[in-house]
Amino acid sequence: MFEIQAIGVDETSSRHGHDHIALFVDFRKKRLLFTTPSKDAQTFARFARDPQAHSDSAEAITEVRLDLSPAFQKGAAEHLPNDQFTFERFHLVKLVNEAVDAVRKGEAQSQPSFKKTRWLWLKNPSKLTAKQSKKIRGSNQRANHADSSGLSVPPYFSRNLRKPA
Repeated sequence: MFEIQAIGVDETSSRHGHDHIALFVDFRKKRLLFTTPSKDAQTFARFARDPQAHSDSAEAITEVRLDLSPAFQKGAAEHLPNDQFTFERFHLVKLVNEAVDAVRKGEAQSQPSFKKTRWLWLKNPSKLTAKQSKKIRGSNQRANHADSSGLSVPPYFSRNLRKPA
């Protein structure tokens, strides 16, 4: 048998609607390990109880990459005792982009220059034209602080985030 140390877990819709299936993937061997219905904390219990999914040793798993689901975090903490979470970059970027957009929308109400600038805030700063850069630099401090389009947030994406105590 093989020993699995790093897994990824995500859920997807199994068909149109709200029926979800969780997928457990071995990141090192790049293969599907286990699937199970639902997306709750018990998803990890089912994985941990299935010796075929992880070569008889859930304790050997030291890295789990997952989305921001509190249920997944709880399940991993309870059923994979030696793991360390790493949150998927996609989900973190999505949250940051939503926060930047919320600030931009709020500022657009008091500053008309913010209207029609959504894509400028999401664009990689190195790809901005001189005119686009000037438009963003001309904005106020609050919006510049919220802007995370490649300057301050990405270094955090490569760091492991500790699981809740």
